[in-house]
Amino acid sequence: MYTMKRWMKYAAALAAGALAMTACSDDYLETEPSNTVLDETLSNDVEYYGTYINGINLLMMYQQGAYGQGYCGMIDVLVDIGNTCGNDWSNEAMGGFNSANMKLTTDNNAAYAGYAWWFLYQIIGQANRIISHIDEAAGSDESRAFYKAQALTYRAYCYQYLVQIFGNRWSDSNNGATNAVVLRVNDSREDLGLSTLADCYARIYQDCDDAIALFGQSGRSATNFFDPSINLAYGVKARAALCREDWTTAAECAEKARAGHPLMSAREFQSGFHTANDEWIFGAYAGSEMNMWYYSFGCYYAYNGYYSATGVYNTLGSRQLVDALNDTDARKQLFASESMLQKIDPSIDVDALLESGDIMNYCWANVQTQEGVALAHAIHDYMDSVPGVLAASNLTGAYPARPAVYSQLKFGCTELPGVSQMVLMRSAEMYLTQAEALCKKPNPDYAAAQQLLYDVNSRMDPSYTKSTKTGQELIDEILFYRRAELWGEGFDWFDLKRTGASISRKSYRLGQGGVFGINFAVTVGPNDPGTNDWKWTIPLDETQYNSEVE
Repeated sequence: MYTMKRWMKYAAALAAGALAMTACSDDYLETEPSNTVLDETLSNDVEYYGTYINGINLLMMYQQGAYGQGYCGMIDVLVDIGNTCGNDWSNEAMGGFNSANMKLTTDNNAAYAGYAWWFLYQIIGQANRIISHIDEAAGSDESRAFYKAQALTYRAYCYQYLVQIFGNRWSDSNNGATNAVVLRVNDSREDLGLSTLADCYARIYQDCDDAIALFGQSGRSATNFFDPSINLAYGVKARAALCREDWTTAAECAEKARAGHPLMSAREFQSGFHTANDEWIFGAYAGSEMNMWYYSFGCYYAYNGYYSATGVYNTLGSRQLVDALNDTDARKQLFASESMLQKIDPSIDVDALLESGDIMNYCWANVQTQEGVALAHAIHDYMDSVPGVLAASNLTGAYPARPAVYSQLKFGCTELPGVSQMVLMRSAEMYLTQAEALCKKPNPDYAAAQQLLYDVNSRMDPSYTKSTKTGQELIDEILFYRRAELWGEGFDWFDLKRTGASISRKSYRLGQGGVFGINFAVTVGPNDPGTNDWKWTIPLDETQYNSEVE
């Protein structure tokens, strides 16, 4: 079992190993990694902390042993909770319907939440060591400010996810008075109790503000998409403010976060999300020389990844979301939906194929029937027809063994089994955050919100016209396109929780007209009985060994 204190010790050894892999000189590569974060010799040099930050960058998407070898950093926080527990991501061959249906929120042994706690505190522990000790190191004040700013940004980034998972949404918190998570802000490992949600958000705000000031003092900018930057600090604060219902701060910080990161074009959007581009504010690195093989995001979820292309795991978009988009929308074109398939074969009728048995479990085409074979070919031909999409086939055959209707084409990989980088924040999120916040602030600016929404949508859909809606109707439109734009990037469940919206999934069975298996087809709200207000219980591994947490 892992307590937070024991996790920190484990993470220290792991990060020391990461340092060995990411060090910037041959001399350091020849140094034996320490089993503690701060080697007494190396930590006297401020440039050591830059190397250490690079080690934390690696941990963001790195195969780890806790909770099983298949858990690999932010991938699992975003997929297992953000996507799987939401409305619009179907990959039921992976299982986990009890978690997805909010039936395990009071289970202190639940793996989804337990791993999130373990991983995020792992990163916080590393950040705290840098924050606590870098001022003692000799070297450039500019470097010291820059590396400390990056560590503060990492800490705020992780606490923002922790409070969303383990805390109440703001409207249920009595203005932040309810308890949330353990707030560790230094290098100590003593037992600590839970801090209130208000105190946690105050710390996130402070860390972001301090980071922004230090980035400015340093005179330096992040050079890689996987390095924490001043844009990321503004973005984390915007996320926190949105959850805290601090609309003015959310709008201001979102605008600053996207500075210098122009929106990608429709063509770039359809190019697989496997390689960072200028819109990415932050992401996790992977390459042929550094990837997680059969536990990678691309291996499981990319349309041309190993498991998808062999028909083991197909990832589908919600039919209710996809069908609501215009056919001219580049985002809709990244799903093998009924209207898209009809461009290949006008006779395709998904509901009729479901009723006849020509679509089987998980929306797979039944290649044992003539109609099912025709559907499989249509899906494959459509996948190959989308501009920017890599070949949908791989070494396993001419087309995926079990192609499925509403299969996604947003996420691809560049090499097998699933080499792909992972986006963790990009400008479109900040446009939509700013638009929502402008609608909700005390003096709404609907015209500016309409323009921001138009900026996001017009590049995706040439037939989109600027909205004239105001009030809740405009907010609803922004939230709908937020679902479409950010599909699969880990926002779904978090947005449902903070807005008080319900999970509502429809099955492909029983005439429901959806893409989910019957076990996932539920309707459940964040305040429904038995759901603990979607507030996951503090893991048993923490409460057993931290005497201040019950």
